[in-house]
Amino acid sequence: RKLRNVYLGYLCAISETVEEQKEAAELATKHFNDAKGMTDKLAAFNILASMSGEGESAREEAIRKFYDEAEGDSLVLDKWFAVQADADLPDVLERVEKLVNHPDFNLTTPNRCRALILTF
Repeated sequence: RKLRNVYLGYLCAISETVEEQKEAAELATKHFNDAKGMTDKLAAFNILASMSGEGESAREEAIRKFYDEAEGDSLVLDKWFAVQADADLPDVLERVEKLVNHPDFNLTTPNRCRALILTF
C-alpha cells in the first residue's frame, strides 16, 4: 500500500498542463473512491486536498465526501482538519481561518486543535 500511495503522489505531482491536472485529479479521485481502508483513502485525500486548477472541483468534492463519510467520528474528523491545514495551496491560511469557525472545531478539544492549528 505504501509504495502504491507514494507512486500515486508522484504521478499526481506531474500537473503542469491542464490535461495533466485533469488526469491527476481523475487518478487521485479514483483511488479515493475505490479505497477499502483509511490508509488508501487518506493518501488520496492528501493529494486531492492540494490540487488546484483543473483539480479544484475534485478537491472540493473529496473534502465534502471525506467529511460526510466521517459521520461524526472524532478521529476521522481530526484527519479531515489536518489534511486541509497541511494542503499545499496559496490560500491555505484563509482556509484554516474558515475551518476555525467550522461547527466541528472547538479550541477546548486538544486533538482537534492539534489537528488544525499545529498541523498548519
